[in-house]
Amino acid sequence: MTAIGARTTAAVIRSVGIDARATPPSDDRTLELGGLFSSGEECYPQKVTFGDFLRIVHRDDFDPAKTAFFMPTAEGPCRFGQYAPYLRHVLDELGHTAVPVISPTSRNGYEGVGQFGGDTFRNVWRGLVAGDILRKMLLKTRPYETEPGAADKALEDGIRLLIKVLETEGL
Repeated sequence: MTAIGARTTAAVIRSVGIDARATPPSDDRTLELGGLFSSGEECYPQKVTFGDFLRIVHRDDFDPAKTAFFMPTAEGPCRFGQYAPYLRHVLDELGHTAVPVISPTSRNGYEGVGQFGGDTFRNVWRGLVAGDILRKMLLKTRPYETEPGAADKALEDGIRLLIKVLETEGL
């Protein structure tokens, strides 16, 4: 999922009353922490995903009682299906056995999200598509901008507006 997708997904989840936040942008610490819990044979996205989650766990203001990680899973040949079980293992190993890993599966159409399933996932999908369109517009526009940074500012303004809509309860 892109950074825009993570932000729009968190907005949709907030619309149903859950205090959701996207992981902060990845950095060097992401790769350092992700590398501690990977052998190097995993795909790069696994290292980044774990590194971003572990950055949260290692923050001074980390509160296990107010934290849950959302890590869906899917069937297929990709190792993505192993992210959630392995995340659970790593959290347990670090002593965070009470921190939930919410892991709906593609096996049943992600119905594991409970009462918010259908409408919430449709809105997540809408947010992902709209975010992708905004990014595509950025990439088409940026080469022609007359003021450096104007296209990126327009993208960020568009994302903020999209998030405001997606956070709306009952959308």
